[in-house]
Amino acid sequence: MTTALITGGAGFVGGYLREHLRAQGWETASFDLRDGHDVRSYEQVRFAVDALQPDYVFHLAAQAYVAESGMDPERTLAVNVTGTHNLLLALRNTGCRARVLLAGTSEEYGYEHQPGPEVTEDSPTRPTTAYGTSKLAATHLGLVYAQAYGMPIVVTRAFNHTGPGRPPQYADSAFARRVVAVERGQAAVVAHGNLEAVRNYTDVRDIVRAYRLAIDLPSGIYNLCSDYTVPMAWILNTLLGAAEGTVPTRQDDALWRPSGSAVFHPPSAVRFHALTGWKPQIPLEQTLAEVLDYWRGQP
Repeated sequence: MTTALITGGAGFVGGYLREHLRAQGWETASFDLRDGHDVRSYEQVRFAVDALQPDYVFHLAAQAYVAESGMDPERTLAVNVTGTHNLLLALRNTGCRARVLLAGTSEEYGYEHQPGPEVTEDSPTRPTTAYGTSKLAATHLGLVYAQAYGMPIVVTRAFNHTGPGRPPQYADSAFARRVVAVERGQAAVVAHGNLEAVRNYTDVRDIVRAYRLAIDLPSGIYNLCSDYTVPMAWILNTLLGAAEGTVPTRQDDALWRPSGSAVFHPPSAVRFHALTGWKPQIPLEQTLAEVLDYWRGQP
């Protein structure tokens, strides 16, 4: 039976990935801080790799909240850079020949002006956050290990992805949660930040399908994105359109992110599509409706 080790396997994306792989008959093991496993500990990582000797490793564990990376860059670097290096070193030192996927991020490109109309894998990387910087460093570590030691390592740079269960610190899920609070009479309005900010969104279930396909590709970097490059106003209005009754909104300056008004260039996943045929299958309107229903089901 094919075995996969998923770091961050108890997280939002990790849970969907475990479900997807198990549906294909794989055996999965999770390495997650929620269960007492810390990627910052080389000995813990090495023990997990050596004990399981997996066929595949999906490295999802990260400090992934951009705002937190600004408040605590030291922890972000320790988890995202040192944690990645601990994993790569453990794989090499134990002789594990697993194929590896490092879950990178669109934040590695940053939000400054790009020379072309689209963001491709060849676009300049100019991260504007500690999170993006830490993930770019992790990407370079992976590429160095792939070249120097012949390890089969791919890096995916997924743009925003959401779905039922996404934590409420992220804007789309926060909007949905606030809409439900208004529906229940627990709040008067939905507070929001900069609605002019533009982002690209994909359903998390389409992203984990892509992870499964990507890990068997030649070592390199692959963008994962959809055709939904939209302003945050579109996200909020779609949720309001699915709300029960009228839901008023109000701008809250405390929710305004400094990088929110920066330029956003539409991304391209042409390279990945050409190699795998992958395309997102779930419309964003459906995804957002399901995020809303998820929060309606929460106490």
